[in-house]
Amino acid sequence: MTPSQLEKLLFRAEGSELDFKADQYVFSKNDLAADGLSGNEFSKKLENKKSELLKDLLAMANSWRDGPAHILIGFEENKPSLPNVVGIAAEKFYDDARFQQFIASKIHGTLDFSYEVVEFRGIAVGIFTIPKQSRPVFSKETYGVVQKDVVYVRRGSSTDTARPDEIAQMGAEEAQSAQVADVSFEITDDKGVALAGTAREIKVAERPNEPLPDFEEARSTNPFEISINRPNRSFWKELRTYAIAKTQGVAVRIAISNKSGFALSDCELHVIAKQSGNPIKLADIKGRNQPSPYLDLVPSIHQTPLRLHKEDGWPEYKVIEGSVAAEIPFHRILPGGIGRAKGMVLVLPVESGQVELELTLFARELPEPIAMSISFQVSAEFCEWNIERLSSLVCTR
Repeated sequence: MTPSQLEKLLFRAEGSELDFKADQYVFSKNDLAADGLSGNEFSKKLENKKSELLKDLLAMANSWRDGPAHILIGFEENKPSLPNVVGIAAEKFYDDARFQQFIASKIHGTLDFSYEVVEFRGIAVGIFTIPKQSRPVFSKETYGVVQKDVVYVRRGSSTDTARPDEIAQMGAEEAQSAQVADVSFEITDDKGVALAGTAREIKVAERPNEPLPDFEEARSTNPFEISINRPNRSFWKELRTYAIAKTQGVAVRIAISNKSGFALSDCELHVIAKQSGNPIKLADIKGRNQPSPYLDLVPSIHQTPLRLHKEDGWPEYKVIEGSVAAEIPFHRILPGGIGRAKGMVLVLPVESGQVELELTLFARELPEPIAMSISFQVSAEFCEWNIERLSSLVCTR
């Protein structure tokens, strides 16, 4: 975990995903004072103390959450302010292997977690990370404060035993996750024609970002003429964007069929386009009307300019492993249902050759994302969208 990630955790309250501990867990006899106890009494006290770690990890593993849980050691609560960083002593660092061996010897099945000691603000602190995993997890023996076959859960900032209905729900989730998802993709162009294996002709714009002059209205010779419109000064730029989209872009429409016996929730599809192994630009289609050289004083609600900028709304884009990728939300797809994207993604090839589309589907019920790819061919002709060429597309008045 990086210092910046750790810093963000300090702003969160304790709950089913986070716990702060000022002191390291008692893990060896050197961590515990004898206080005049007999050998058996001391051993029992040590077992009780060591079992606190086991109980906390079990409760975190069984908690109801979406992401990983963390137990931060060396952080003293200081409500309502942020926790104080007090750190852990060098003799109590311990390594991950010792904790792993101890936990594995006590539980039924497996409990996935990791432990690391990192430096934070110049002080050594410990971090237990417990990823979301198969449940329920429980101890195979009674040990200290931990009872055999009892399922512990985290409720808020405290630990409790799970109710029978909660354990049943955990089992149902486990059975569902064991099922194999049956998902297929339908990838077509804007006319509904399957895109894979097809050949397309496009016009690639030369110098697409070269400045263009503002559009200006021709002056009228009639001094009594009153115009209800005003010039759209960015008309040439908007028209070039429109022309590039119409002649260079390949529109892609995506649908996902869920043939599984269970629903897929929180679905998100990542789309990356490549040519010759290099990422190429994606854009969203916000409208399809050709821009007008004039702005009506009372604009029509149906006149929506076509946008190619990632800031303009659905779908959202971000850089993923160096590629420009579309992130398309599908939300929930029922068993036997079809999820359809709310719009189309525009792929903008830059040369002749093969275009590869790589799709990766993420969903809450999928233990691993589902990936697939298709390809199609484009034949590119280069052209320059200057004022003369743009003027041929529209009749200005």
